[in-house]
Amino acid sequence: MRKDTIPELFSRVAYSILIFVCGGLIALSGYEPFPYIQKSLVKIKIVWNEYVHPHPLILSKKYYDKEGVTVYNKKTAYQGWTILQGTFNETPQVILIDMEGHVLHKWNVDFFKFWPEPHHLKRYQIPKSKLNYHIQGLHLYKDGSILININYKGMIKLDYCSHLIWKLNRPTHHSITIDSDGSIWAPSGYLIEDTDKRYLVGDRSKNKLIKDEKEHHLFTSSHYNQTALKISPDGKIISEYSILKALFDANIESSFFFSHLISHLDPLHINDIEIVTSALSDKIKNVNKGDLLISVRQMNMLAILDKKTGKLKWHNIGPWLFQHDPDITKDGNITVFNNSRPEFSLNKIKGSNLITYDPQNSTYDVYQPKNKNAAFYTRIMGTHQRLPNGNTLISESTRGRVIELTPSGDIAWEYIQNYDNRFASNISYSQRIDRDYLLSGKQCSPKEEN
Repeated sequence: MRKDTIPELFSRVAYSILIFVCGGLIALSGYEPFPYIQKSLVKIKIVWNEYVHPHPLILSKKYYDKEGVTVYNKKTAYQGWTILQGTFNETPQVILIDMEGHVLHKWNVDFFKFWPEPHHLKRYQIPKSKLNYHIQGLHLYKDGSILININYKGMIKLDYCSHLIWKLNRPTHHSITIDSDGSIWAPSGYLIEDTDKRYLVGDRSKNKLIKDEKEHHLFTSSHYNQTALKISPDGKIISEYSILKALFDANIESSFFFSHLISHLDPLHINDIEIVTSALSDKIKNVNKGDLLISVRQMNMLAILDKKTGKLKWHNIGPWLFQHDPDITKDGNITVFNNSRPEFSLNKIKGSNLITYDPQNSTYDVYQPKNKNAAFYTRIMGTHQRLPNGNTLISESTRGRVIELTPSGDIAWEYIQNYDNRFASNISYSQRIDRDYLLSGKQCSPKEEN
């Protein structure tokens, strides 16, 4: 057989490259059959994720080889019990552990037990198994009952033995905050179908958004028009404010433009609601005690809405990136879990960090981590809690780690939980409570706890 000459080989390679480039250009132009191929690949991925994928979709690859309580400095750690919410190696759960990591109690969260017929969800929003939903947002009452968001599926209140007290058929998500009167605030949302078309920015229509949502199954109809939902202690809706409307009416064009580049289906991504204190309202003109401090992740924005009208009264963008969990300090400053990205940490320690922001003079300070040994990073989620002794408890959510840092930046306590040999557990929330916080005498049968 005749061998190709070198010029002929170059010619064949050139022709191959030309055919490849032409094929790519045709695909980008949307000519058939490429759109069908692309849609088929998307559908294959959806089927894999919903029916075949062997691990919960929320999990990330294992990062730490250690497990359990790996650091415990009895002199510097704040003593108590730690409540953890997340996806562990049994099911979505809330667990209570002591300082040594021993499990004291569990609250099991079975979506299918609480919603055997979830008529409030669209067919493709119903999880196919326990691998297809996660929990985020929690409040523990002194009697051992607990409020939980099954993210974008609904809110439940369980007693100490995981029996259902009430459920709310609304797509609550991310956080739960208790107001001074005992009422409950949580992010939620209106359906695209129920959204006024004037709030659909860019070239998006309701039909387009609904079609994209059905095809990709990445977002629910309530992602676009997100709300601040107020709920009574017995699970009844009191009021609801559209955050989309508040920001739209305030003419924040640039923020809408850039957030739609991130996701046209999820341009806001509200992940926390806090109640404005007197100390914070004293620092911001026209803001009152009881107003709502909102974290708008996709816009890198903190916003304050009027508690009576839902109108925007104040907002600030940065110096954080994709932030979570703003908390208000006693002196009226705001602490923020800055998720950031390692490549954009700039002059800070690579990874996530905690920022203290003074809204009165727009100054900020990165107060944790103090050194590389205490570095942490979670691309999504993340919470922090300032403890009475000045320490800070931090959820490094996607890596399945919780650390307690002293004001000087040393690790006083560290807990790590992996899902299996390949994946880390997801710890969406952690909180240190005093040992006498829960009322005594609570007992459940082993059957109830499992």
